[in-house]
Amino acid sequence: MVLGLVLGALGSLGFDLRQDNRPIFKAKASVVITAKDRPGVWLDRGRFNVVSAEHSDAESAVRSIVSNTEWLDAQPDYIVTVEGITINTSHPSSLWKAMVLGGVFGVLLVIGAAYLWDDIRAYMRYRKETDSDDA
Repeated sequence: MVLGLVLGALGSLGFDLRQDNRPIFKAKASVVITAKDRPGVWLDRGRFNVVSAEHSDAESAVRSIVSNTEWLDAQPDYIVTVEGITINTSHPSSLWKAMVLGGVFGVLLVIGAAYLWDDIRAYMRYRKETDSDDA
């Protein structure tokens, strides 16, 4: 059983390592909105964070932040300042999940093979007993 667990886990690990696991990028920026007639004075709720959707590269994540704030900048009464853009990277692969699933699959294969082996031995014993009775 342990051999089935180990072989199943190693097989699924090898399969998962061959997959294309590209990083996912998310950008986060702090945006400040001030009135043009009162520069330096924030509006009520004039500071907020903007978070981009998940992207496959960092540039498109930053472009997403900029395009989300462009419509605010187009307003004639406001000054929009984007401060402190940070980019978070995550990798979607979870190797432990694939290894556990492969290990369970390997154990199930070993259990199935054990039942099959036991059934074949019982059938061979039955054949041997019936062949000796016919003679």
